[in-house]
Order: sequence, then structure tokens, then C-alpha cells
Amino acid sequence: MTLPDFFDEKSLKTNLSSPGIVLEFDNRDNIFTPDNGFLVNATYHFNADWTGSDYNFGNLELSAQYYHQFIPELVSGLRWASEFQFNESPFYVEPSINLRGVPKMRYQGRSTHLIETEQRFDFTKRWSLVGFGGLAKAVKENESFVDSELVYNYGTGFRYLIARKFKIRMGIDVAWSNNDFGYYIIFGSSWNNRK
Repeated sequence: MTLPDFFDEKSLKTNLSSPGIVLEFDNRDNIFTPDNGFLVNATYHFNADWTGSDYNFGNLELSAQYYHQFIPELVSGLRWASEFQFNESPFYVEPSINLRGVPKMRYQGRSTHLIETEQRFDFTKRWSLVGFGGLAKAVKENESFVDSELVYNYGTGFRYLIARKFKIRMGIDVAWSNNDFGYYIIFGSSWNNRK
């Protein structure tokens, strides 16, 4: 069997072990569905012989989220994230773009960069409408940021305040991107599990 040229035999039978170091600052007013505050994160994961990995590479992930309540009914959010990979790794752990509406690992590169905004309008005490959109790039090896493909997303959704005491909102989002569509069941912030 002939393997595609983007991976080799070694990547099919591999041990990876990725301990990491995390630095984080979080002053959001709620961890589930924030209305105000910052979340800033820097994470470095390393794979090496001494960790039990068959590859020697590192990943640096940088991200920030900002929330601001301009008026009591409107919460605006802004998210930025970048990931950088150093040295050679299996193809399936290269950084990939993580936006709603974009299939996971569809766009991969040696680095990824994205910005996304989300606007939540609380039209009653329990019900909210959400709109969002973002831009991203996955920069491949030997490719410039300018020449890499621009990936976009946009979409809408709704939230219901399911647990008022903890400010937990739950809902559904629908999202579109360059060539794809997706729907998501959201618990808390849609960015909680995103880099």
C-alpha cells in the first residue's frame, strides 16, 4: 500500500506524551457564561524522549477572551488565539483552526491564528439571541501568512438561562464557513472548550 506523502509509516505506530506548562489570568465574572472580564492563557506542551514520546516537538498556544456588557441586555465577546508548533510531529497533531462551522482539522499548518466575536442579546431574563463571526489562517511550512488561505465563519443561535443561580446558559448554534455548515449544542460559553 502506498501512503500519501503527508505522513510516513512512523506516524501510524507512535507513542506521544505531552506534559505542559500553563499560565493563566482569569477575572471573568462567571466561568460558565461571562458578561465582563478577561481570560488570558499561555500553554506550552512538549514531547521528547524523556517524556516517553517517539517525536521531539513542542506546541505553544496563546489565547485571550474579553467580555464587556455595554448595556444590561447586550454582552460583546472577542476571542483571539494563536498556536505555533516547533520541530517535526505526526500530521494529526499539527495545529488546526478551531471555529464553529469549520470541520476540525480541515485546515492545519505549522501555526494557526484566529479572531472571533460573539454578541449576545438578552431579550428576556431567560432567553437570548447570539450572533458570531470570525477570521482565521493556518500557515503551512514554507508559506507566508499573507499567502495562506483565509478561513471565515459566521452564524447565529439562542441561549436559555437553565440555572439562574450559576448563570449557566444552554442553547444551539448554527454556523457556516468557506465550504461547510455545522450545528452545536452549547453549554455555558461556546468558547469554554476552544483554544
